[in-house]
Amino acid sequence: MTLKTLIAATSVVALACASAARAGDVPAYEAAPNWVEIVSIEDADQQEANDLIVSDRQVRIEQGLRWDYQDKVYRIAETTDLSRAGTQTFQWLPDKGDLIVHEISIIRDGEVIDVLEQGAELEVLRRERGLERGILDGSLTATIAIPGLAVGDQLRIRHSITTSDQALGDDVQSWVPLWRDRPATAGVRLGLATSNQADLARVRVSWPDDLNVRYQSGPNHELDEPEVRDGYRWLEVEMPLPEADPLPRDAPQRYRLPTTLQVGTFADWAEVSAKMAPLYRIEGSLDSLPDLVARVDAIAAQPLSDLKKAVDALELVQEDIRYLMNGLDGGNYIPQDVASTWELKYGDCKAKTVMLLALLDHLGIEAEAVLVSTNRGNAVPVSLPIPGAFNHVLVRAVIDGQEYFLDGTSSGANIKTVGNVPPFEYYLPIQDANASLIAIEQTLPRVPEGEMHFTFDGSAGVDLPTIGSFRMVVIGPGAVRANAIRDSIAERLRGGDAPGFDGRFQVTDVKFEDNEDDSEITFTISGIMPAIFSFDGRRAELEPSWFDKSADFTPDRARRQWRDIPVSLGRPSATLNTMRLTLPFDVNELEIDGNLQVQAEAAGKTFSRNVELDGNEVFVFEQVSSRGGEVAPEDILEERRKSQRIASETLTFVAPEGVERRWRFAGDADRSMLEPLEEAMARAIEFDPEESRPYLTRARFRSQTYDFEGSLEDFTAAIDIEATADLFKERAEVYAQVRDWVRAKADYEEAYALDPSPARAIALARVMENLGEVAEAKAMLELESGDTETQQLLAFAIAELEALQGNKTAGLQRIADELAADPNNPALLNGKCWFISTWQYQLSQGEEACRLAVERGENTAQALDSRAMYLMRVGDLDRARADIEEALSMAPGQEASLLLRGLIKLEQGDETGEQDVRAAIERRPGLMDTYSRWGFKVEPR
Repeated sequence: MTLKTLIAATSVVALACASAARAGDVPAYEAAPNWVEIVSIEDADQQEANDLIVSDRQVRIEQGLRWDYQDKVYRIAETTDLSRAGTQTFQWLPDKGDLIVHEISIIRDGEVIDVLEQGAELEVLRRERGLERGILDGSLTATIAIPGLAVGDQLRIRHSITTSDQALGDDVQSWVPLWRDRPATAGVRLGLATSNQADLARVRVSWPDDLNVRYQSGPNHELDEPEVRDGYRWLEVEMPLPEADPLPRDAPQRYRLPTTLQVGTFADWAEVSAKMAPLYRIEGSLDSLPDLVARVDAIAAQPLSDLKKAVDALELVQEDIRYLMNGLDGGNYIPQDVASTWELKYGDCKAKTVMLLALLDHLGIEAEAVLVSTNRGNAVPVSLPIPGAFNHVLVRAVIDGQEYFLDGTSSGANIKTVGNVPPFEYYLPIQDANASLIAIEQTLPRVPEGEMHFTFDGSAGVDLPTIGSFRMVVIGPGAVRANAIRDSIAERLRGGDAPGFDGRFQVTDVKFEDNEDDSEITFTISGIMPAIFSFDGRRAELEPSWFDKSADFTPDRARRQWRDIPVSLGRPSATLNTMRLTLPFDVNELEIDGNLQVQAEAAGKTFSRNVELDGNEVFVFEQVSSRGGEVAPEDILEERRKSQRIASETLTFVAPEGVERRWRFAGDADRSMLEPLEEAMARAIEFDPEESRPYLTRARFRSQTYDFEGSLEDFTAAIDIEATADLFKERAEVYAQVRDWVRAKADYEEAYALDPSPARAIALARVMENLGEVAEAKAMLELESGDTETQQLLAFAIAELEALQGNKTAGLQRIADELAADPNNPALLNGKCWFISTWQYQLSQGEEACRLAVERGENTAQALDSRAMYLMRVGDLDRARADIEEALSMAPGQEASLLLRGLIKLEQGDETGEQDVRAAIERRPGLMDTYSRWGFKVEPR
């Protein structure tokens, strides 16, 4: 030990005995105090999987002083450890105590290399780590890059930080995390950045025997009684603690806390409150601030209710004073005075609370400061009574007998929502005596902080796009944030999607309404979305209600040890949604499955639904409100049953049988009913003409409603903006629809060149068939390969080409070879049935394949279509017609089935078959070439 170190060690021992800390802006280099028991590395049962060899923390509590000593020995096992441990940082609060470095050494092959003795020193920085979050915590940071550290070394760092908090005076608090054994990761080293486990780890806390100290640990850990020796009590915890039992994810916060050791000198919550009370006295705080008093007097002079005056005062504090947490000069607990806050125009929760108290007092409104925790919720009551159980302070006011919690650090003060219950669960009033922890009654929000009002016009048809809008109303902090970026909100929506619609809402316009102030925002997003009805065959269904989805309450209490754990319901919340639907028919034609009116309660939530029907319009009002809190174990079963009943409250509207579908616009049909949709889509393009998405929306709509020429124009415009393989493929499909095989081939070739795949090759081959390029198409497909399913698709395509070349035997054999490898595959069976039927080849083999395809297939409508073709070929027209009718009942949009029904009818002598043929070709003209290839006469008369 050098002379410098010896002198320093003597002085620090004397300092410790005197129970005083000296504040310092530079680190001290001194020996550890004599009460520290330095652990031996040799005592550690070294495990290579751990990151630390030693993790020792010893805390000495004296009157008004906390001394934290830490000893860590790092294992430098790999190069990544050099960067993680090779630079050490230390933070401390110089207004409250010191950073004292005892040892920085490298242990290499049993030799101890004293880094400090070699002249290395810490560099002190003032690094305000939270400044970007408005936090000036007053801490200093000292850093050191360990010179000479190498893989295989051990690095030992021993230091202390002393703390004497100005606000707490003679009282002290300590909060030390205790870590548990991790789940089995035998032999797996997590790295210094991901694990704090050590071979030897402990926490020791000591204090004078005559000092009134309380202590506890938890959750799920009991402490041994402290040992008394040399006039001190010694409490020790060895780590790791046993691995914790798993907990359900919905357990309340108090069950899910990390295990900690708490130590404090406060007798109860009343003492904590009394310690803080002098800091929040406001007498005379406005005396020297005439301009601020004038602002408050202006509020008082208005003919307003006391609640509105309180909200205006709250708004003044929120908006005129920006947030900055100032931890300098005891500022972690000691608030700025009102004059400083008003002059500086910034302050933290403490400063804003003191200021708001002064304003409310001037207005004659009863109020007090209260401590809350923003992240511990219902865990606060199980904490030791220490100030560290809280991390926030705000104002509790009582106005007209009603309790209000006013937070100066929040934003969006609004009289509509100010009475909503905050999510803190408990508060401690700050007063001189007799304070106790008080539970905040969890009640339903008085007003939703957000509303959604939907309007959908589906009058054009049940299977056509819908013109819609949704009007969003937000009140409170969310409104302030949205108002600040309203221009960017509109910009982000331009040419894009409305939020929450998963790409299904093409925006055409965004309009903001004028509100009284920035605590509210109202805007409407207009646009186009898919059809509001969904189809199961011919059955069109609409579900205009959604609150049943909010009734999910399925807590997992399957383990016996979970049986007595309540279920957390989260914070209070409320949502209000309304919908106005315009239908293409009178609502009296609807088949309604479900209740139009519902009032129910389950698991802390209330559910309200009211649906009104008028003419061709449906009005839906739904609200779901949650009081938050939790469900007691004995109530879980009943609340689950109630929730299940609500979840079953689905509401389904079924469109009338025979409702008109989109194919009524095929051919030369009147398209005037589509003009509103065309206008909306034109607005979407004007909204952002540089984006391809609006053009694609209209291109697909026009294709669906058989305006092929208009669709091609829009696809071309989209490709001019964004030429992708998928867009070339889509345009090729429309060219194929109108039998423009040359352009279809060019687009498929471009798609294939950009993104070659077997599927694109097959599509290209189909087009080449119609241009007579059969051999070329077959040669191209024979170069393709893929997984089993892809090989089967290639086999079907090549078989068709072989049939076109006159070699039906080879084509059928190719399909048979695939079936031999997978004889029960319904797709292969259907392919065989179709090949035999269309080419009228080996019909004797078709009956069994067609039957099995129908019986085993998932796409029954397609299999029935194939069998109908087979039955027609063998002359069983009645059964063929029955099959095709059933296929169309399942898939009425299947144009090929419509064409086949017409052909079967004509074969039966039913002249109405001509209507089917004409309708099918108007919807899909390319069918003429395909069916002519198989010998059918499909030119419409």
